[in-house]
Amino acid sequence: MRSGFDITRRAATALALDSVPVIVREITDVLDAERILIASNDQREKTASERMHEADHLTRIIAEEARRRMLAGKQTDPPRLAV
Repeated sequence: MRSGFDITRRAATALALDSVPVIVREITDVLDAERILIASNDQREKTASERMHEADHLTRIIAEEARRRMLAGKQTDPPRLAV
């Protein structure tokens, strides 16, 4: 399987382009990387099963993000009531 870089490089070479615009991001969270990967393939034509697979994966990502938010909320000090 070719990498995205290889495909981009070959296309740029075939079109005689000296450079191509890219966005370089440092991503430390796996969920962010997975979400970006799915979003970057939005323009691609997909089969129904591919769309369902992406939807299932996004559902898992959203559930994990919600779980993380809940855990983060439980780890903070409870709000104090003014007396």
